[in-house]
Amino acid sequence: MAMTVTVSLMSGRSAKLKAEPGSWVHDLRTRASKELKTPIGGLVLQMQGAPNTTPLEEEATLQQAGVRDGAMLNATVRQVPVGCSRRNAAFALVRGDGTVVTWGDAQSGGDSSSVYQNLTKVQTIKATSRAFAALRRDGQVVTWGDPLRGGRGGPSSHLQDVTSLQASQSAFAALRTDGRVVTWGDTAAGADSNSVSQRLLEVSSISATAFALAAICQDGLVETWGDRRYGGDCRAVQKELQGVRSIVGNDFAFAAIRADSSVVCWGKDDSGGSPGEMQAQLVDVVSIEASSAAFAAIRSDGRVVAWGDRQFGGDCSSVRDQLIQVQSITASRAAFAALKADNTVVVWGHEQYGGTVSLQISPQLNHVNLIKATEFAFAALKSDGQVVTWGNPVEGGDSQSPSIKEKLRDVQQIEASSGAFLAIRSDGSVVCWGNSDKGAYTKPVDGYLKDVHCIATSLN
Repeated sequence: MAMTVTVSLMSGRSAKLKAEPGSWVHDLRTRASKELKTPIGGLVLQMQGAPNTTPLEEEATLQQAGVRDGAMLNATVRQVPVGCSRRNAAFALVRGDGTVVTWGDAQSGGDSSSVYQNLTKVQTIKATSRAFAALRRDGQVVTWGDPLRGGRGGPSSHLQDVTSLQASQSAFAALRTDGRVVTWGDTAAGADSNSVSQRLLEVSSISATAFALAAICQDGLVETWGDRRYGGDCRAVQKELQGVRSIVGNDFAFAAIRADSSVVCWGKDDSGGSPGEMQAQLVDVVSIEASSAAFAAIRSDGRVVAWGDRQFGGDCSSVRDQLIQVQSITASRAAFAALKADNTVVVWGHEQYGGTVSLQISPQLNHVNLIKATEFAFAALKSDGQVVTWGNPVEGGDSQSPSIKEKLRDVQQIEASSGAFLAIRSDGSVVCWGNSDKGAYTKPVDGYLKDVHCIATSLN
């Protein structure tokens, strides 16, 4: 006999749905997403007397999950998994049913027809400059695109029990449940990890520059491989690389945050591999963002420290007084945009890459919740669902054309390729703009870019 359950969002909106006890949790989640017109990542059963935050198992029946008639379920909202990169000229989007839609430059992975039948139950997607790798819920990986850039095609027997993926410009690395690492793609970009394979034990995370990879291993130690000119050799700072919490790479260098919130850098010196006089300010660091050849760190006091190539945003002295209470930073190829606690934005870096904002756009940069960037432009998502853009107009910096502007409302998520932006609206529709050769032209797949708001997991 059918039962009635209530699914509620944090906003207070809710929907009453009828379901059979033997129906699947993921089917109920999909129905709730459609009814509430909101991307739902999971359902949490409300428990009397104690808070509960554990989502119900997707592959369980409602009866197995302990859902009874009259149950109250909290919905957790997740973002749509979108495979894209500042380096790649194509998009890959995971739909609500776990299948994948791709478009953009076909040679860069915009055409996934050769592996379409394998692209099911996909969780996350990573991109090199010309290929994609999709991680499925069963721990298998499917790749497509340029074989020389990691798109060798189809699933692989070596890529089983995978928990996460990382990508350099031309190589992929997969982290397995046993803590081992599998690499493939361009050997010059980190695909050959044989020299360190015996030391890649209990790996917790992997980071990348353009042509090298770095792994945090047991006890916070670091192993690197790939082109030494791009950070593939960390021996000069090996003794300092202990207790490492996280690593960020730009195209040429790495920056590691240690457990004591200090920073260690290596790679090309003038591209951020050596902070120089800024090293003394790199204390109490919370997070780091990278342009192509510079870094910007947020400290616990909300201040920002930038270093690296000045032409790529490595000098923020012109706006230092404005950089207070900074919450997050986003980078294009050669500029940075900082989002402050009051939801305003401060930019710096190369003018042609979005490092300055016009007098017309500047007053609109308030109530901002999120910022994304292509190589040459930025897009800011505001709390009212509107989008503000600046930078190179051809590469996504101009969203003022009537055909685009009228559609950019009720936006919940934005993503970026190397030269185009993608916006997902609350009704599950998709809007793209920017360079038509880099993902802005969606006509061949328009029929598939609907109902993308029923999501299993978020993109890592």
